[in-house]
Amino acid sequence: MAFSVFATSFVAGLIWSFGIKKVIHIEMEPLLLELPPYRKPLLGNVLAKSWIRMKDFVYVVMPLLALGGVAYGIFEITGLTNIIIKPFSPITTWLGLPDITIIPLVFGFLQKDLTVTMLLSVLGSNISLALTPLQIYTFGIASTIGIPCIIALGVLIKEFGFKKALSLTILSIIYGLLFAGLVWRIISIFK
Repeated sequence: MAFSVFATSFVAGLIWSFGIKKVIHIEMEPLLLELPPYRKPLLGNVLAKSWIRMKDFVYVVMPLLALGGVAYGIFEITGLTNIIIKPFSPITTWLGLPDITIIPLVFGFLQKDLTVTMLLSVLGSNISLALTPLQIYTFGIASTIGIPCIIALGVLIKEFGFKKALSLTILSIIYGLLFAGLVWRIISIFK
């Protein structure tokens, strides 16, 4: 099943890239680039460059992850989770998923690889009792394609500016959720 999620994501990525190329006019880079001569890297340079690249993650993403986890805990304890879930029920209905699964999808924006962990936290350790195989498949596609992570948004902001990055992120979410919902409906027909 995991391979088919990757294959479906690949097809969705191809469709997205051809579609977005029409919206954003990007100059094509030459396929062959001249490579500088290879030199042995100095440990100090490697560590400095690694820290520069990880600094944003440590100072921005990690506090957001902690705040997101604390916020979810507070919502769960106070019973506010249901109030938060209700506005998103049309999305989960479109995806053929239980309403509670919107929480891991939204949390996936902070860090994508924690989406499944959040799903386990929300549904319990035995997901197969709460979701059908088709729902698990749809959730995998929705979380892979539909929800970009905050790191991707940061890269888009650096590359295209805030306004264009925000519009690309919104378009990506809409496209991914539409695609995942269509996949769920098509497979449901043949099931």
